[in-house]
Amino acid sequence: MKLLIKRIGLVLGGILILLSLVVGIIYGIGWSKINKVYSLPSETLTVPPEAASVERGRHLVETVSGCGGCHGADLSGDILFEVPALGRFPAPNLTAGQGGVGQTFTTADWVRALRHGVDLQGKTLMFMPSNHFYYYSDADLAAIIAYLQTVPRVDNVMPPRTMTVLTVLLVGMGQFNTELRAQAIDHTAPRPAAPPGANVMFAHGRAGTMEYPPPEGSTAEYGGYLVTVSGCAECHGEGLVGRRAEAAQNGPPAGPNLTRGGELIGWSQADFVKALRAGVKPSGTQLSDEMPWKQFGQMSDEEIQAIWLYLQSLPAQPTP
Repeated sequence: MKLLIKRIGLVLGGILILLSLVVGIIYGIGWSKINKVYSLPSETLTVPPEAASVERGRHLVETVSGCGGCHGADLSGDILFEVPALGRFPAPNLTAGQGGVGQTFTTADWVRALRHGVDLQGKTLMFMPSNHFYYYSDADLAAIIAYLQTVPRVDNVMPPRTMTVLTVLLVGMGQFNTELRAQAIDHTAPRPAAPPGANVMFAHGRAGTMEYPPPEGSTAEYGGYLVTVSGCAECHGEGLVGRRAEAAQNGPPAGPNLTRGGELIGWSQADFVKALRAGVKPSGTQLSDEMPWKQFGQMSDEEIQAIWLYLQSLPAQPTP
């Protein structure tokens, strides 16, 4: 009997050692992903001081990219989420007030954070959607920086980010990979040449070469640009074919298929405009607040028409 108990103990001990080894490896993988230092190209932008550029930047920040959704309406910072089992994840104060990065950020620092999604040490900024902002043209990115450098100062010292062992393990298992946006960016791609995917309409599936960045106007090309930098694929999936509901359990909400084979079948341009401006579908049902229609509804008529033309140009695809 003693021999049997001893053997059982050895087996259990071996299992515990094996589990500890596996957990240690997963933790190491997660830690290396979180703390990876990215080597970035040297980039310079001339930030225009003109009022028109600042206003353009304000429009892009507030209406196209919706930065206030994470950083607060006045960009003074906010807590993205705080869960004891996972940790605390703040979105920083972007102003030049006390506790704000605007106090010290240079133009290069803004480019690093916005376009590449990394901090001053070259490590990934978790939850920062730079995989979309990467596609901003130099002119638009410079306008955004011009605006951020002029926003009113707000004193707000945000608490530091904290992460639990569970969070690191989840990253190691691939559960938070979509929030490590820096790893999805080709940081060495040449600029101002078209970034990867531009010749297929920013990887959304419309084939054909095009000018990058496309000039502003009521064109499908410019609509594709707006769709890309505003991150519509976050909820509507790659190619805007929709996301399955179960995929939304660990990420953004599941948005419907926006190709000609999905949600917009039978819609007119007027229906699309009404949905964005008033949040009402042609059926009369209200759009969910998970869809930031109040934000996108502030776009100009030209921008909304461009997006509509782009969506109409996508080939019909079945919803996953």
